[in-house]
Amino acid sequence: MTSVPTPIPSRTQFVLEEIKRRILTGQLTPGQALVETELAAQFGVSKTPVREALKTLAGTGLVVMNQYKGVTVRMVDADMAREVYDVRLLLEPEALKRAVRRGASLDAARDALTRADAAGDTAERSLANREFHRALYLPCGNPLLGRMLDEVRDQAALVSAVAWAASPSWEREARRAPRHPAAGARRRRRRRRARPARPHRVVRATGLPGRGSRGPGRGRSGMTTTFEPQRTALADVVAIPVTPFAEDGRVDQDAHRALLRRLLDGGVITLTPNGNTGEFYALTPEERRLVTELTVEEAGDRAAILVGVGHDVPTAVASARHARELGARMVMVHQPVHPYVSQNGWVDYHRAIAAAVPDLGVVPYIRNAQLSGARLAELADDCPNVIGVKYAVPDAAKFAAFARDAGLERFVWVAGLAEPYAPSYFSAGATGFTSGLVNVARRLHEHDRSAAAGDYPGAMKVWEQIRRFEELRAAHGSANNVTVVKEALASLGLCRRDVRPPSRELPEDERAEVAAIAAGWSI
Repeated sequence: MTSVPTPIPSRTQFVLEEIKRRILTGQLTPGQALVETELAAQFGVSKTPVREALKTLAGTGLVVMNQYKGVTVRMVDADMAREVYDVRLLLEPEALKRAVRRGASLDAARDALTRADAAGDTAERSLANREFHRALYLPCGNPLLGRMLDEVRDQAALVSAVAWAASPSWEREARRAPRHPAAGARRRRRRRRARPARPHRVVRATGLPGRGSRGPGRGRSGMTTTFEPQRTALADVVAIPVTPFAEDGRVDQDAHRALLRRLLDGGVITLTPNGNTGEFYALTPEERRLVTELTVEEAGDRAAILVGVGHDVPTAVASARHARELGARMVMVHQPVHPYVSQNGWVDYHRAIAAAVPDLGVVPYIRNAQLSGARLAELADDCPNVIGVKYAVPDAAKFAAFARDAGLERFVWVAGLAEPYAPSYFSAGATGFTSGLVNVARRLHEHDRSAAAGDYPGAMKVWEQIRRFEELRAAHGSANNVTVVKEALASLGLCRRDVRPPSRELPEDERAEVAAIAAGWSI
């Protein structure tokens, strides 16, 4: 007996179509969180129809459901665009060919194309473009083929929305497209019956990020990018590995590799060599290069690399270019170490570094409470490869104001003050977080993922487990920040406890407490 599908309830259908419309018109952007309670309030419904709508959208590929991050709009990059258009090129020409053979009217397609041409904004044009393609393939006479193309159509519309936002190419491409699709298809059919008609070229994948893509504007390849893979990597656990030292004082390369593998095996997808937990300021230039090389080599394709750079401008630029040569795609610029930092000078410093590597994503590390959000916005106006911010001023209210002054949706905001601050910073708009704790307890960083997903009670339960450890790190003005992490690793037999001045090893009577905490965690 054939089962009859149960119709989707009207409220669910309304919510489904409205969320889809917002995604495909760019009102909801790739990577943006979709919170059930917020959507339910906006639509005046309970959470149930919202939840069902999101499940359906996940099935179509427009949203992604993650147990840690919740539901987000699907990210778009060049690889995803190629996959969608490969399928579309296989199916849509065949559907159009069958529609022409059946003598179907394509007046609706012509009308949709006219509406797209006359559209006043990208959102209206994107919707008209979707209707244009559907009017071409729907009369093919095969309902299953039509449904398959409906799903591809939505994902192609998401690609086009992102591509047009990065590079508004509609007018140029429309001039190359046939003005009368039916007539064009019939002419091609008469000339080359064995060759399928090419689909209407409304959008290309140009401007989408992918392997080998360059920065916003024009990079060395002449292609634009929105840095979406890098932005995705920042909106997660950004691990700051320690730099272990051997007995002779040099970087212990074997121990370093082992610690990196441990992080990768624990599920970390973003690594920051030469961060403060890695004792950036205590390393020589040669050691910083070595640490970068070891990290890139060990991570391979398993993690994104955000390389710490800094000191004077020529040194920072040389480090960034070295990172690029190795294949890293992002750099984090440490706060300038100088007794006199003006706000305009801060912009000049970061502009010089970002402009030297326009194909790398750049993340300023902000510890200056005097800096205004307007200065960050000014920097990004000049350097669109400034894509994220590691914010480490211990004031959640100041962070909330700073992020909104600079542009909350413009950057990926990374909470940079370790786990105790993460819940408050996530509530104010952060979506990523840096972690030194993850070196020791690889799975306790789920505390931050819970906060990112809005599960603050769950986050606070884990917060209680790590509270004492983080208090020890923060003691004496964070003098023991790295020391406590290395002491915990030493107690587990993973590396030596050695740190370099101006840090110092813990005294004997304090080591036992750190060891007891580390031993008590499920790691």
